[in-house]
Amino acid sequence: MNINANRRMKEWRVFTKIVETQSITLAAAAMYIEPSTVSKSLSLLESELGIILIERSTRNIKVTQTGMEIYERVKVIIHDMDFFTNEILEKKNNIEGVLRIAAPTIICEFLLPEWILEFQHIHKHVYFYIRAFDKYTELSPHDYDIIIRTVFFTRKSMVCHKMDNLNLIMCASQSYIERNPTINHPKDLLNNLTLNLSHQSLSYPIILKKQHEVYHLHKSDSKINTDNILSQFNLMLKGKVIAVATPSWLAYDYLHNEKIERLLPDWQIAELPIFILWRPRKIYSKLFLEFVDFLADAWGKRNKIEN
Repeated sequence: MNINANRRMKEWRVFTKIVETQSITLAAAAMYIEPSTVSKSLSLLESELGIILIERSTRNIKVTQTGMEIYERVKVIIHDMDFFTNEILEKKNNIEGVLRIAAPTIICEFLLPEWILEFQHIHKHVYFYIRAFDKYTELSPHDYDIIIRTVFFTRKSMVCHKMDNLNLIMCASQSYIERNPTINHPKDLLNNLTLNLSHQSLSYPIILKKQHEVYHLHKSDSKINTDNILSQFNLMLKGKVIAVATPSWLAYDYLHNEKIERLLPDWQIAELPIFILWRPRKIYSKLFLEFVDFLADAWGKRNKIEN
């Protein structure tokens, strides 16, 4: 668009605003310019067209019949042009595209789908491919845009962003508690059937702390060890075992519905760090940046039992 055409478009906008406000002063205020600038723009437009659009006196203005006919046509053009411009800008700023995410199986089963649905409710043109894994060695990191894991990644080929820690609790079903010896101290676990979680982020012995008292729970203290959190949790729900290290978000609803009971609540188990990994890039898409922030926020807001 050349300079004259650009100036003329501004003059048409000034003209329509005068007609709509019925005042040069109010038109100037609405457009954040001086009244003298409004008057000058109107005069230039009338001079170029060779017609009077608005009759002006010291007190009043009156739109001529020709001016009103032109206004009815110009306002439609301006509206359509603004709508078209906004449509282009909205499309440009839309968050859309595809993200490939890998996460531990338990997060994929219980948390991630709900978060993704919430994100897609806001951003309707985003698509996800989800891969659940139990061991990080199963993955080829470069096949995914985002990876959630519980072990810090030291390779320079990946960015490692720490999220809120995962806190663990010990719990058992009411039926188990009623049938088995009372547990008042970690050493009482030796007289019970416990199921330990074998996890690469969970070092043994598990250290339980209560103020200045420390107790070490060894793998050999349990007859069953598993790397599957859900199998541990399901056996605990059925009243078969004590789940030694259960993510508090997984137990949250069951605890509040009094289906299970937290054991040794005064004793703290070391929390597990949680990380988001991704490949470094020179430029990150708006979708990627938005979802990483959303993911960290959703994880931080999950239901959990504070230690």
